[in-house]
Amino acid sequence: MEPLDIWDRKISKEGGGVHLSLKSIIVARSPEVGISMLIDVVSQLEKSELKPIPLIFPMHYDLLAFDWKTGSYDTELLLKFVEEKIGFENIPIIFLTRGDYINKPYYCSKHYKICLLNDEKKLDVVLAELFSSSK
Repeated sequence: MEPLDIWDRKISKEGGGVHLSLKSIIVARSPEVGISMLIDVVSQLEKSELKPIPLIFPMHYDLLAFDWKTGSYDTELLLKFVEEKIGFENIPIIFLTRGDYINKPYYCSKHYKICLLNDEKKLDVVLAELFSSSK
């Protein structure tokens, strides 16, 4: 895997140079995910020198994306709601879940810059997807 570009580059107004700062990433969890998984993922992100912004239980509107006829979630609609409710411009989101929203290890939307993550072993893959889409 190629190294992640974890730096935000901003042109300095004073000297015209480039100011580097670490990229932020929002880490949210659904109620069925334990606090230990959130803490573990946040510490892994800190080790990779990203600035994680942890959120606890931001998912109070997920039923808006639930299809009662099929008994499953419209994943893209769910990601749209997540982006609208807790998203910030140009800050990607990792949403920790336990299989309620997807039935695979992870699902990413480059459009919304959000990944649903069921398996924290796939964190490197998810980070690569999120930061490749933010360039």
